[in-house]
Amino acid sequence: MKVNPFHKEEENEFEYQQYLKGCNPLWGVYRQEFNFPAIPYGNRNKASFKTKVQEQINDIHYYFVDEVKVEIILYLQEGRRYETPASADLDNYAKLLCDCIKGKNGILIDDIQIQHLSVTWFDTLEEKFEIVITGRTDDFIMKDIEFYEMPNGMYYPISNKIWTLDGIKAVENQPLLVELLSLQIQDLKRFRHTLHQSGLQGEIAYHEYMKWHPILRGFQKNRILESGFEIHSINIRR
Repeated sequence: MKVNPFHKEEENEFEYQQYLKGCNPLWGVYRQEFNFPAIPYGNRNKASFKTKVQEQINDIHYYFVDEVKVEIILYLQEGRRYETPASADLDNYAKLLCDCIKGKNGILIDDIQIQHLSVTWFDTLEEKFEIVITGRTDDFIMKDIEFYEMPNGMYYPISNKIWTLDGIKAVENQPLLVELLSLQIQDLKRFRHTLHQSGLQGEIAYHEYMKWHPILRGFQKNRILESGFEIHSINIRR
């Protein structure tokens, strides 16, 4: 069991037990083995494969909400890989697997969150694969979520549940949280406009603006819709 040296023994144990229940990544790490062969993106069975992968992660009750590192470990038959055309390039496996772990039935909101991606293969007799996702310890949100439009035109995930050391709790006053977030983003939008007026443009203005942005990240509308999430527009003076 991975432990955090800055936490008490009982806190580490609680974190581990909640991880086993699918309620949190273990100090920011999700790891799962899938005991069936991976297939490449171009395979005609990719839709049923995606369903099978997502059935395996159906008991994961959270999404990562910020940038992550994704490691894909493929266990392939070496002879089949080198001596037949049946085995694809590693990036073709990665493309389909990244599609499988994103969206409403996945564990990432969108694959744009993947900051680092590695794909490795090892020789084996029984083909299977493993996925490891690493984010910051608290950068996750409980399912189910809905997305709310904010004054900057981005959509932010809001859950009706929250993870605590006393277990999963219902969020009280969710509409108030949405309103407070929208007011904060509205102020930041004005700040960004001020930066532009002062001569800062593009990436420089963006990074200055993000210094004051909430930890919760917004997502672009089309990506959210493609991933199957519900969205809400809010009526707020822009």
